[in-house]
Amino acid sequence: MTTICSFKKHATLEKFKKYRQAVLTNSRYSYQNGNIEAFNFYFEIKKLDDKRNDLFEMLQNAYNLNFVNEYKEIALKLSEVKLISLLSEISLFSNAEAKLVHEIADFVVKNIERDKLIFLLKTLSVYRRNSIIVTIEEKIKISTS
Repeated sequence: MTTICSFKKHATLEKFKKYRQAVLTNSRYSYQNGNIEAFNFYFEIKKLDDKRNDLFEMLQNAYNLNFVNEYKEIALKLSEVKLISLLSEISLFSNAEAKLVHEIADFVVKNIERDKLIFLLKTLSVYRRNSIIVTIEEKIKISTS
């Protein structure tokens, strides 16, 4: 962050914009390849730009359940609905580590009011029922039929 601020002081606006875009592009590629530090950095920039809700798109594009687990509290504070939607949309969860699936499912069950959670789960398409959604449903013992 310090390098960006320093560069901003001494560069023209046009040069700074190009530099910033290059840094963000490199960070995005890095986090999409599993680098959590790049993800953290990119999200800090998004927060500075007052674009916290971009977190959901970032998590979806990262395809990394560890990142979701790391940012689940922030995501929940931003939007319960978007968190459930995110959890149901990431297809790689079917191969996810069982411990992470249960940890995220436990968090959701503990932190979203049961009736609201049941409603959100029942609105999901049958095609969006991956291992995390099924685990959440099992933990609250509901039938979505």
